[in-house]
Amino acid sequence: MVKFVDQLCLYCAGLTLLVTFAADARSAPRADQLWPSTTKGYVSVPDISGLEASWNRTQLGQLVADPAMKPFVEDLREQMKAKMDQTGDRLGVTIDDLRSVCSGEVSFAAIEPSSGTQKHAMAVMADTTGHDQERVALLSKIDAAMHDRLAVSKQTKMGDTAVTTYSVPVKKGSRKTFDVVIFVHDDVLVAIDSDRVAQDILERWGKSDVASLATLPAYRAVMERCAGEAGELASQLTWFVEPIGYSFVAREAAGGRKRRGPDILKALANQGFDAIQGVGGFVNVATDEHELLYRVFAYAPPVTHKNNDQNHGRFAGAARMLDFPNDAELIPAEFVPAKLASYCTWNWKMREAFEYAGSLVDEIAEPGFFEEMLAGLMDDMQLNVREEFVRHLGDRVVLVTDSVLPVSTNSGRFLAIIETTDAQAMSAGIGKAMQNDVFAQRVQIGSYELWKIVKEEESSVPGLVVENEAIPGIGDSEYETEEDAGFLIPDGGAVGVVKGYLVASSHVEFIEEFIERVDGSEKLADASDFQQVNHALTNLGADKLCARTFTRTDEAYRVNYELIRQNQMPDAQTITGKLLNRLLSTEKGVRRTQRINGRKMPDYDVVRRFLGPAGAFVRTESDGWYVAGVLLSKESAAVLVNELPTIETAAVPGNGEHTEN
Repeated sequence: MVKFVDQLCLYCAGLTLLVTFAADARSAPRADQLWPSTTKGYVSVPDISGLEASWNRTQLGQLVADPAMKPFVEDLREQMKAKMDQTGDRLGVTIDDLRSVCSGEVSFAAIEPSSGTQKHAMAVMADTTGHDQERVALLSKIDAAMHDRLAVSKQTKMGDTAVTTYSVPVKKGSRKTFDVVIFVHDDVLVAIDSDRVAQDILERWGKSDVASLATLPAYRAVMERCAGEAGELASQLTWFVEPIGYSFVAREAAGGRKRRGPDILKALANQGFDAIQGVGGFVNVATDEHELLYRVFAYAPPVTHKNNDQNHGRFAGAARMLDFPNDAELIPAEFVPAKLASYCTWNWKMREAFEYAGSLVDEIAEPGFFEEMLAGLMDDMQLNVREEFVRHLGDRVVLVTDSVLPVSTNSGRFLAIIETTDAQAMSAGIGKAMQNDVFAQRVQIGSYELWKIVKEEESSVPGLVVENEAIPGIGDSEYETEEDAGFLIPDGGAVGVVKGYLVASSHVEFIEEFIERVDGSEKLADASDFQQVNHALTNLGADKLCARTFTRTDEAYRVNYELIRQNQMPDAQTITGKLLNRLLSTEKGVRRTQRINGRKMPDYDVVRRFLGPAGAFVRTESDGWYVAGVLLSKESAAVLVNELPTIETAAVPGNGEHTEN
C-alpha cells in the first residue's frame, strides 16, 4: 500500500525516460480537460524541461549520469522502454518519437469508450508548440511505419480538424484490424486507437461545461486533496487511476480475459471494492529538503447501504476488510532492531477482516465454501480457526526486512510480527494447525516452539506426496500456478509465537535473532537516519496514522543489484525481484533471459553512496486514505541530524507494555 519508493530500478528508469524529453513549457489546454470522464488511468508531466532540471539535481540523477552506471542504465532503459512502447507500437508513437516534438505537457491515458464494441482505448497527447518541423517529420515517420505494417490510411475531418485514420492489421496477413487515429489541433498532437474517443476529445476542445476527466468527482477529490497539502508547490508529475476500472481496461487491451472460472475483477467489484473510486497524486523531484516527495490520496467515500445484515459499516461486502484505524505516530517499538533494510507497520482490524473475507471467498469459489472450509479444518484437525486462532489476533502488524551476505537468490529476508491478545492460546492453535502438515517440522529455540517449513525431500515423512485438492471454481481462475498464488511462508521459513507475538519469517534464523535480542540493545527508533526521515514526515503532517514505512534504500536494493551483477536476476526470490521479472518477462511461465550484462556493472559501493533513506505514512480519513512519502539524499539527511528532537520509543506495536500470557 505504501511502498511507493521501494523500486529503485523502476522509478530510476521511468523518471529517466520522462525527463529526457527536453522541451520548452507553454500554456496549453490541460490534458485532463480533454480526456473523457471514462478515463481509467492517466499520467501527466506538465513541464518536461522543469522535471529534467530537477532530476539532474538529485543524487539519483547523478547516479544515472555516472559513466560507471552506463551499461546498467542503458540496458534497463531499453527493457523498460520496450514494455512502455507496447502502447506506442499500437499507436505508432513511441517515447523516443516524443523527444524531438514535445514542448510542454505530455500525457498518457487508458480510456473505456462510452459506446461501441471496443472496450479499451490507449492514447497519448503532447504539446508540440514551436516544433512544427519536427512534428511534420514525426507524422511522416508514423505514416511510413504504418504502411510497413500494411495499414490502410484515409484522410477525413472531424469538424475543422484534419484526421488521419489507419486501419492496422493485428498482425501481418490478418484480416482483423484496429484503427489508429492521429490528428493535430492547436499544436497538440493526439494519437489514439478509437475514433469515437478522438471525436469526444475534439468536441471538448475549448469547452469547460462538458464532462471530462477534470470534472470526474473522484479525480477532483484526489487532486484537491493533494493540492491542499502541497500548497504552493506545483506537481511535476500527476497521475490518477480508477483501480478496478483501469484493471478491466488493461485486461481488454492485453487481449481480454482468456481463462475460465470466476472473474476476480468482477468479484472484487461485487464485493464492494469499487468503493475506492480513484487513487492518484503529485510527485515532486529535488525539493528544498527531498530527493523525491510524493502525495497520494485514495478516494473512497462511505457507501450508501441497503437495509440488510451484509451491509453495515463504512463499506459493503468484503470491502469492509479495509478497516485501518489511526493510532499515534507508530514509532518503532523497542524490539525493532537498528540494523535492517526496511520497516513497515500498520493497524488492521484483522478479526473483523477474517469474517468479511468470507463473502469474497464464496463468490470466487461457490456459495457456502468459506464455512465449509472452516468446518473441514474442524473435522480433519479438530481446529476451530475462529476460536483458536483468529480471536487471538491483535490489531497491529510489523514487517521487517533485511538481507544476508554473501548475496544469493535467497538472501532477502522478511519477519512479520503480529500482536496477539492471548499468546498461549495462539501458540496452541498454531501447533494444532501445523502438527499434521507434512511440510512443517517442530523446532525448539530456547523456550519457544516454532514450526519450520521444509522442502518435500526434507520432510519427516519420506516418499509422501501431497496433492492439493482443487477448490471449486478456482482451478481455472486467473491464479493458475503456485507461483502466481505464492506461499505465505517459503521453504526454510518458520512460524510460531514468540514474546507474546505471532511471528512468521522467510528464514528461521531471523526469528532466532528476534528471540535472542535483548532489551536496551540498539533499536531503530534511535537510528539517526530513521530520525531524519521521521522529521521530514512530521513536517508533512505525520500525526495520527494507520501505517508507516521506513526504508534504507542502500540496503534494500543491494540484493537485487548484486543479483543483476551475477546475472541471476531472473532467479531472484525477493519481492522486488519477482515483480521486476514479471514486468520484464515476454512469455508467461518461461524464465526470461537477463539482457543486462551484469559483469560490466560497478561494485555496489559505487552505487550505495547515492542512495538515501526513505519513508512514508498513511492516514485513514473520512473519505479515503492520505499518503505522503519522501526519499532523502544522504547529504541533506546528514544536515538534519543535529536538529532533530528526541523520539520516545513505543514499547510495543500497540503502544503499551506487552507480556506473555
